[in-house]
Amino acid sequence: MFTQEQRQKGGVVVHFILCIYTMLMIGVVIDEYFVPSLEIIAEVLHMSPDVAGATIMAIGTSSPELFINIVGTFITQGDIGVGTIVGSAAFNILAAPACCGLFTGFAVPLEWWPLTRDCAIYGSIVIGLAVVVSDNRVFWWEAMIFVLCYGVFLAVMFSNRTLERWANAVVAQFKKFCGKANEDETNNKEKEEQLAIQSGDMEKCATKEQMEMKDADSLESRGGSPEPGELPSVAVVEEVEADGPVKFFQSPEGSLSTKLYWYVMWLGNLIFFLTIPDVRRGKGWRRLYPLAFFICILWIGTLSYLVAWFITVIGYTLGIPDSAMGITFLAAGGSVPEGVAAVVVARAGKGSMGISNSVGSNTFDILICMGLPWLIKAAAMPEYPAEGNFVAVNSGGVVYSVLMLFCTILVLYFAIALNKFVLDRKIGAILLISYMAFLVLAGCFEMNVFMQVNAPPC
Repeated sequence: MFTQEQRQKGGVVVHFILCIYTMLMIGVVIDEYFVPSLEIIAEVLHMSPDVAGATIMAIGTSSPELFINIVGTFITQGDIGVGTIVGSAAFNILAAPACCGLFTGFAVPLEWWPLTRDCAIYGSIVIGLAVVVSDNRVFWWEAMIFVLCYGVFLAVMFSNRTLERWANAVVAQFKKFCGKANEDETNNKEKEEQLAIQSGDMEKCATKEQMEMKDADSLESRGGSPEPGELPSVAVVEEVEADGPVKFFQSPEGSLSTKLYWYVMWLGNLIFFLTIPDVRRGKGWRRLYPLAFFICILWIGTLSYLVAWFITVIGYTLGIPDSAMGITFLAAGGSVPEGVAAVVVARAGKGSMGISNSVGSNTFDILICMGLPWLIKAAAMPEYPAEGNFVAVNSGGVVYSVLMLFCTILVLYFAIALNKFVLDRKIGAILLISYMAFLVLAGCFEMNVFMQVNAPPC
């Protein structure tokens, strides 16, 4: 629509507006359609919440990064995809859990095993990524190792129950060896009540107990029983159904900002209503959950393509490198699904599912969203065939950003572990400050503040 001169004189504001609206549309798809269909899939497959979050939910919410890296690898021929995945990884590790701690409204208790498992796996993958991009070249066999490793990751996830029993047994033996009594099971209920008191919301504690009793009765009538310490997936599905589909001709009650948001997003909601089956309408619509799931992924991918293109044009207009735009603006926009989904499932009583989704989606980002486009391009369309089958990484600052990404994993794990695996406002504030520090340092590297790592834009 605009020439470069017209954009520099103010036309780029249109791209900003369209980019923000598109990001909001991604949030609507996730909140209103994707999460409800995902919960039904997890219920049908009898998956524990943390495994569902680290696999199915992670694949769905990471579709923006996959499409953005495809655009960056094959179309724009830049580092916007790599920068976006590294930046969104930092967002998922720090900002998404921070949103849970700050905006859930109560302290979120987490299980030690899913967080330990996911951080250990992802930390190993980040170290491998740092080694691969250290020479600014990704060969086809390195990309293939990434893709194959995701298969290993899925095998680990589906063997989660066995691994968890083994890990709990090891921890129990260690506590006995150290002469410490295991008080986790006997004091579990008392701990949750104390958390509810600290958050100033005793009603939520009572409501959760009623939901657990209701779901236990429901499962018992069907011949099943929930595992100890696990909230059945049915609870979340029933809670989502109680919200009902979006009402298009009745403005919501509340503040002026709530009503204004409803009017602004009315057209987007109408488009989604006409194209995506809403599984919250009733039993007949619930059977369409596979169709709803895949249509949501298509919508997320399409909207992510538009966001990637808008951000590319904005960065080109302002003279900002692709990798810098990807790590900052585009990473935050592409990670809207993870942030929204984490808060939604945490409010439903499944904090471990939200955190596992954040960390698990990062695993999918590196191994598949990076590895698969790199493998295809390096094997079939190498940039420099005479020198070998590889994909060139233009930015030298990506290596430093990846190393900082490993530090974010340490911050996440030890901040929550030292708080006795409870995610509250204090931990949320620490994670948010850490994310802002990451953005400043990564942006300085990409903008050549510390050293020359990026060539000036053409």
